[in-house]
Amino acid sequence: MSWRAIGLAFALGLAAPAAFVQAAPVEYTPAQMRVLGYQLIGSGDGLAALQIADGLLERDKTDASAHLLRAQALELLQDRAKSLQAGRLAFKNAKDRDTSFSAAMFMANSLTSDQRNTAAQLWLRRAAQNAPNAASKAYARGEFDMVRSRNPLILSFDASVRPSSNVNNGSTATSFRNPGFPWLPPEILIEGEQRALSGVVSTFSADLTYRLPPTATTRTELLMHIDQSLVWLSPEAKLDAPEARAGNYATATVEAGFVRLYRPLDSKLTYRFGAFAGHDWAAGRDLANRLRLELAGDLSISDGLSATASFSAEKQTRLDAAVRSSDIYGTTLALTKRLDKGDILQFSLSGRETDTDSLGLQNTAVAARIVWRKAKPVAGMGISLSAVTELRDYPFSPYNPIGGRTDHRNLLAVTLDLNKVEYMGFSPSVNLTASDINSNVSLFSAREFGINLGFKSNF
Repeated sequence: MSWRAIGLAFALGLAAPAAFVQAAPVEYTPAQMRVLGYQLIGSGDGLAALQIADGLLERDKTDASAHLLRAQALELLQDRAKSLQAGRLAFKNAKDRDTSFSAAMFMANSLTSDQRNTAAQLWLRRAAQNAPNAASKAYARGEFDMVRSRNPLILSFDASVRPSSNVNNGSTATSFRNPGFPWLPPEILIEGEQRALSGVVSTFSADLTYRLPPTATTRTELLMHIDQSLVWLSPEAKLDAPEARAGNYATATVEAGFVRLYRPLDSKLTYRFGAFAGHDWAAGRDLANRLRLELAGDLSISDGLSATASFSAEKQTRLDAAVRSSDIYGTTLALTKRLDKGDILQFSLSGRETDTDSLGLQNTAVAARIVWRKAKPVAGMGISLSAVTELRDYPFSPYNPIGGRTDHRNLLAVTLDLNKVEYMGFSPSVNLTASDINSNVSLFSAREFGINLGFKSNF
């Protein structure tokens, strides 16, 4: 049945019975047919609305509005599979933002009704990307937050490319003092792969969290984390260290575990317990297996002020050399304050003890970190600053048998979020870092400057 015949049928139906004999044929425009179709949807007549949509599509198979009308009619008729197929065609054929936004919102709402929350979140990102105005975009983001809060599955990822002056954590010194090797000169030159080599580092990481049904006081989360880092050496690095291979600096990690949270009723203190197992690779070879336990408490002190205390214990079994296996114990105290204008200020103090049979790896470390995140964009960019200072003491070092080794590391970082450039809720970010390690064993003195180009989610 054509759209013209359907229009005629409805015109005749509306004209009778008052002047049935005198009724003249009336032609409906496609726009009028669409309006009529939505009126029928509103009155609950999905079958008649479907006939109108099919008639419009007989005229033009790329009519996005007709596909959307058909999708809603099929949903009314409880044919969900064909309804979703029509919704996808509506989005695919849309030629304006209004239709694209409407089709994406229809798909998101339908998928949410089917409890397919992860797919619904993807369509809500498409809706925000194609929103015709700021109000529509804000609405899509609000719906995204609501669906995410109900979704037991949380998936996040990060990908970045970072030009670096020191991709191998090499030394920036030219030589170090002979620790007592009689066959070597008093000053030993630092050459080849021991030197800081420039190049590019690319990283990809993904986190998957599955939240089990909570109770009034507890919540359990299952977690998985993967991380991959690849390196490309610069032409200058290949000249400085012809024997160096970029694959020697590639790393990968996979980790799985669970976290249990408990907060007594009417309490401001949340307890966290976590257990994790992981495996590391380096240069394409198995490096280590890890087991880690974590205990923490998060306390809401007042509006805008919270504190965290945590303790961790990790057993690391090295697969390249058993003597390098270690037990690592760490503790952290942190305060987070929301300032009057919404800025976030965080300060943390941490300590770590590494116990191992490899004396050159035994060390104690203490670190302080401060972070400031600006609430409001500056020149359209989100800004955050961080600074870290760390002191690491090695009681014994084969490079300084008498005095041991002491490293003092400082790190400064500036992150700029380019929020005005956005695609499906993701914006590029630029992270500028400068780090310096000052060691009494100059072989371990190092300096690095890097620019990290990545992406972040805005909602």
